[in-house]
Amino acid sequence: LSRTRSTHLKNVTLHGAGQDLDRGGSNVFAIVWDGSQAIGMLAIDNYLTQRPPQPFVEELLSMYGNVIGHLITRLRNEQALRESEQRYRALFEESPISIWEEDFSLVKQRIETLREQGVKDFQSYFDSHPEEVAECAALVKVVDVNKAALKIYHADKKADLLKSLREILESSRSLTVFRGELAGIANGETVMYRENTDTTLTGELIDVSLSWQVAPGYENNLARVIVSIIDITARKRAERDRERLITDLEAKNTELERFTYTVSHDLKSPLVTINGFLGYLEQDAASGNLERLKKDTHRIQEAVNKMQQLLNELLELSRIGRMMNAPQINSFEALVREAMEVVQGRLNERNIQIQIQPNLPAVFGDKPRLVEVMQNLLDNAAKYMGDQPEPRIEIGQRGTEQGKPIFYVKDNGMGVAPEYHERIFGLFNKLDARSEGTGVGLALVQRIVEVHQGRIWIESELGHGSTLLFTLPPSPSASVQAET
Repeated sequence: LSRTRSTHLKNVTLHGAGQDLDRGGSNVFAIVWDGSQAIGMLAIDNYLTQRPPQPFVEELLSMYGNVIGHLITRLRNEQALRESEQRYRALFEESPISIWEEDFSLVKQRIETLREQGVKDFQSYFDSHPEEVAECAALVKVVDVNKAALKIYHADKKADLLKSLREILESSRSLTVFRGELAGIANGETVMYRENTDTTLTGELIDVSLSWQVAPGYENNLARVIVSIIDITARKRAERDRERLITDLEAKNTELERFTYTVSHDLKSPLVTINGFLGYLEQDAASGNLERLKKDTHRIQEAVNKMQQLLNELLELSRIGRMMNAPQINSFEALVREAMEVVQGRLNERNIQIQIQPNLPAVFGDKPRLVEVMQNLLDNAAKYMGDQPEPRIEIGQRGTEQGKPIFYVKDNGMGVAPEYHERIFGLFNKLDARSEGTGVGLALVQRIVEVHQGRIWIESELGHGSTLLFTLPPSPSASVQAET
């Protein structure tokens, strides 16, 4: 360029590409704009000829300035867009959060069609038309997922998740959550949050926090929706553990209050008996009545034995959950047979017939404790048989609950009124105060069953016998699943 250009450029007023021309000397300048600022210039140097340029040259220079300015601007925008896309892809792929890109455009069209057909309350409509929810799920296309999504959902490759949403929901996210998303879309929501229990491609249950957001610029057609999913299984497990601990603590506090009251009462009773009959002993000794002395001594011995039994059972109850034997797979029928040997005397005394269902499933747990369960249930059934002329106890299994077999001990004895169904498992609760025992037996059974991650309940009507039902894990994995 000529040395005069800088001088001539000083006189240029910058307004637009090709519009500001400096015709001083032998030079013609055109400023190149990117729309907001000058980014360069075009020049023709006639320094040697000293001839002024023809008018068409000025027009051509002005046109070239406009074209070049637009080209440079577009190239810069494309470069910025590529860099932005590269940054987004890097963040997308390496994000620790599971991110899904989904296309809801066909769902948007379907909802508008339903609106034109007169649907107003979409929540109620989708609640009552599950087939419509499934069809809408089939219209959603999963466009892309990141590495975290593969990890959380145990997918080997992206192709495992790049399907219609219906295919994924049938083995993964719940249609219940998707139904809520449909109602939100119908109401014009562009951001939604949900928590849900989900299923991975390998069948594992996980708790997730789901954020659904329409990408900026796609509000009208929903062609690009970003769904981020965070695995909150550990947090939810901690919350459930905390709630369970709080519930257990409240129950234990209630039980402790009842325990304190009942123990003071039940222990006081034999002490009062002992104290009273000690006075009688003194009178018997003074009068020389040896026969009555022997009877009074026997009553004192009975009171001492009752107190000893009560203390032993309380000690046994306190050990449940702490002094456990190594768990193992046990034949349930073998447990029943061993328990029958312990209570055979009472069974023979009442001439009770025992029926055991064949091929009972095995159970996993502490064998001595499980024998205690059956021992107490058999003893309890025999104790409350009443005046039944043909006493009978049936032991078997019917169905399962959460993968654990449901066992039962059924008798044709006195039965229990419905208002006492919960109370019978309470500490020291005896429906018949004149009956043998301390009222600890069923509380002990309940504690052992619950320590094995099972539950126990009763089905009974007064005068129509009782059925005690309880669940036990069939394997170590079933026990672990119950805990989680």
